[in-house]
Amino acid sequence: MASAVAVALVALGVVGGITGSTAAKVVAAHATTAPITAGTLVCPALDGALPATSTSVVAADFAGSLSPPSTSAGTVRSTVLAGKASKTTALSLVPAAILHSTPKVNQTVAISASGSVAASLAADEVGLTSAGRFRGLYGVNCVAPATDWWFAGADGRVGYTDALIIANPGRTACEISISLWGVKGPLQAPTVSSVRVPARTAMRVSVASIAPDAPTLAVHVHASSGAVTAALIDRRSSGLKPDGSDFLPATAAPARSAVVPGFAPGPGQRQLVLADPGTVDATVNVRLVTRSGSFVPVGNNQIVVKAGHTRVVTLDKAFAGTTGAVALTSDQPVVAQGLSVTTAPRPRRPDLMWLAAVPPLVGSTGIADGREPDGGSCSLLLSAPEGRAEVTIRTPSGRTSTISIPAGRSVDVDITSTIRPPAGRAGSGVWPFVVTAVGSAPVYGVRVLQFGGAHGALITGEPLIALPTPTVLPSVRSDPALATR
Repeated sequence: MASAVAVALVALGVVGGITGSTAAKVVAAHATTAPITAGTLVCPALDGALPATSTSVVAADFAGSLSPPSTSAGTVRSTVLAGKASKTTALSLVPAAILHSTPKVNQTVAISASGSVAASLAADEVGLTSAGRFRGLYGVNCVAPATDWWFAGADGRVGYTDALIIANPGRTACEISISLWGVKGPLQAPTVSSVRVPARTAMRVSVASIAPDAPTLAVHVHASSGAVTAALIDRRSSGLKPDGSDFLPATAAPARSAVVPGFAPGPGQRQLVLADPGTVDATVNVRLVTRSGSFVPVGNNQIVVKAGHTRVVTLDKAFAGTTGAVALTSDQPVVAQGLSVTTAPRPRRPDLMWLAAVPPLVGSTGIADGREPDGGSCSLLLSAPEGRAEVTIRTPSGRTSTISIPAGRSVDVDITSTIRPPAGRAGSGVWPFVVTAVGSAPVYGVRVLQFGGAHGALITGEPLIALPTPTVLPSVRSDPALATR
């Protein structure tokens, strides 16, 4: 018995020695990253395309334009989502490719990548309707599937032809629900409370069909199974007279702080659309970040948004024709979206540019095509609400440019000459470029395509969204002491 106890004590001493000695020696391994080896981007259909409409979807591989440049490998394919009739085509990006032009109505395209090219792939869609009641310039980022999508500014009234385009690029069906809030509170829409989206298909939901005569709607698309993409197109007209059109870029989920960049310079309406989808009224503080500085607009220092309601804040006089962003804070989570209406002197045909609340640019973003279809300009609207910021522009041909944004200000920079490819270069049919944040202060931005001519104003924008970054894996350490616990 005594010997057994002695053995036990010796064993405990050994274990204790192991525990004590290793605890001091264990050093956590460095964190590692899981590289991006696959991805899918979906470009929504330009619903209701007319003979006067031209549309192009452009994909680009930006590995060679990053800093430092890198190489990528793998395959890229495009698929027209049509259920069992979906057709897939292999793509060669050197560095960019036009997938197709003037697609058929409701032709949604998914771009899938496997290999390291998935980390440096971006795609854009640009459409132009040059005549008729849907006249306007459209631009939208092609985005990866997700479970939640938010928009604020849809309209179901007469004179608005708004539609949601929901796509499922996966090989299994998804279940989604659509929730709505308006100026009079939450809306009941039983027909979209539970919707099945078949595999490899895209569906269109008319806003007027689920919210007839309802103005200023916030929309939440939630996938309870699988993942989808959602896009919202806004088209306005007075009879046969066009009043402007554009896609609403998906905006940030409800939050207590947000920045909405990209309000365009020049005349026209400037609006901030707010929505409080919660159960407690929200008090929102607004600050404008303009070319001349940051300030709180008179009369809009504290804005109350009722629980379950939306509200439009008019900022025409506050912006006074200058470019800028809206930085807001709130005591309750809110959804925010911005609108710039651009007009031309003669004829006075306006066009719309919708803006989203977005995170600051971290690292680089790729713009697959910076060319305006009518031969207009490409600009960057950049804002630095907190401190002096700086970005660089780099093209596949090696052209570079640096833009500085003073602290608490916004700038509007025409980059057309920088990104226009040299004459005779391969791939000069498209204008891809990379924007990289190189300063320590956060910077927010929008790429704007614009044209002004005899037929009126045209404008559209896309927020600068960073290319995907590798997932950081937690550090792992070897600790023998865990075996004794």
